Parts: sequence; structure tokens; C-alpha cells
Amino acid sequence: MAGEAAQAVYGKHMARIGPLIPAVLYAHVMDRQGITAAHNAGRQDVVDAQVTSMAMECRDDLLEAAVVLDALALCHGHGSYLPRPYQETSTPPPRR
Repeated sequence: MAGEAAQAVYGKHMARIGPLIPAVLYAHVMDRQGITAAHNAGRQDVVDAQVTSMAMECRDDLLEAAVVLDALALCHGHGSYLPRPYQETSTPPPRR
């Protein structure tokens, strides 16, 4: 079962997100095994290419997660992970 904090952030979407976590972890393990095998075989070009690919995938995953969290927060309203409703305003910080 998801933790209370995760449930508060993701709400009803947690049931769909939870089953994907093992698949993502498995993909990362397999990627690391491929890099290890290439390293052990002395194939630095393959290692470099796989590390670059993994880095770009991680970057894309983080960007996608940020978009989803923002969309949930903006649409979710009460109980969202933001402390108050989103407002597009800019206020200067208080002076001390």
C-alpha cells in the first residue's frame, strides 16, 4: 500500500502508478547489466553510448514527472501538494 504522503500527492492515480514501479526498476537493472558487460569487455564506446542514453531517458522521465505533478496540482484543487491554489503572480520577497 502506498504511503500517506504519496497517496496525498497522487490521489486516485496511485493505483495506476504503483504497478509501473517494478517495471521501471527492472529496466534500470537491465541497463546497468548491459553497461557492466560492455565495461568488462573493454567496449568503452558502448559504455559511453549507453550512459548517455540512460542520462537522457532519466532527464525525460524527470521532466514528464514534473509535468504530471504540475497538472495534478493545478487540477486537483483541495488536497493538492501545493499549500494553496496556484496563482500566476509575482511578489517581491519581504525586506528585512
